[in-house]
Amino acid sequence: MTSTFTEARHAVPPPDFDETSRQVSITAEERLIGIKTKCYFDRTLKRTTPWLIKNAQIRILLPTVAPGPRETDALAPPLPPPSRVISTDALDKESISPLLGSVMFTFKRIEDKLADFSGRSYDLFRNIWGINNSYHQWSYEENQHSDALALILERTGHLTQAALQEDYYTSLVRTWEPPFATARQMVLYAAFQEQLTSLSYRALARRALEEGAPTAADIMTLIAQDEAYHGGGYRAFSRIYAECDLAGTIADALHVGTNFRMPAQHLMRDLKRNSVEIVRVGAFSKELVSEETIYRVLKGFGFVPEPAARQAADQYWK
Repeated sequence: MTSTFTEARHAVPPPDFDETSRQVSITAEERLIGIKTKCYFDRTLKRTTPWLIKNAQIRILLPTVAPGPRETDALAPPLPPPSRVISTDALDKESISPLLGSVMFTFKRIEDKLADFSGRSYDLFRNIWGINNSYHQWSYEENQHSDALALILERTGHLTQAALQEDYYTSLVRTWEPPFATARQMVLYAAFQEQLTSLSYRALARRALEEGAPTAADIMTLIAQDEAYHGGGYRAFSRIYAECDLAGTIADALHVGTNFRMPAQHLMRDLKRNSVEIVRVGAFSKELVSEETIYRVLKGFGFVPEPAARQAADQYWK
């Protein structure tokens, strides 16, 4: 059987080397935004990886090397001291509740859509130089979030490595697609999404502390800080769009804000049960969405009129 298969496979000669290329159109706006965002990325947003997870150890290299995009935030957790190691052996001695474990698993499944988040973004922002560059850094940093959650779930006895590997591919068969059509709308969307994700991970850190799992809380705080940093970058990119088209960017910001949903929430294992669990651990609430995300981000852009931001937040749940 093997011989027959091999013969059949080689019956048709492989195609020659293909050097096909195609011409693309690059708009004046893409060029302008691309150069402006490239300058911002190189000057401010680009940074050394703040932490690295390898061989079940997490080494914190630098708290941050570009504080500007993170922006002053009274609710932000304090930055850890540089150059320290989180000994994940301590996780073997920690216990988290089935509820918190289930929520972390749900968050991991969302993080596991990174192949789609990154892939769609590279294509959408191909012609926008700085934002395209930033997604390479963003993807590398985001890639560790799933690994960190997996480490907690495995070390605290919630899931085996084999089960996590199996679930990764089970989840991968359904794609995530961008919820908005244009590059500008997706930059604005990312600003909202990163803000709420940061708040959610802070809530998981608090819950882990309450359950007597400080190492798990430490790891959740690292992820929350990444998300806050990324959100600052997308707010800055949004302001660059506003410099080029104020009215259009305001309109898009309000449209995205009033139609905001978290990415891949519709792809959860059990939408109703998982949603209730996330609320129970404090990682999602009406207040977190309308006030701490919709209103705070719209107002934080600096170009959306305050009354419009206030109205969008007030009307969100209606």
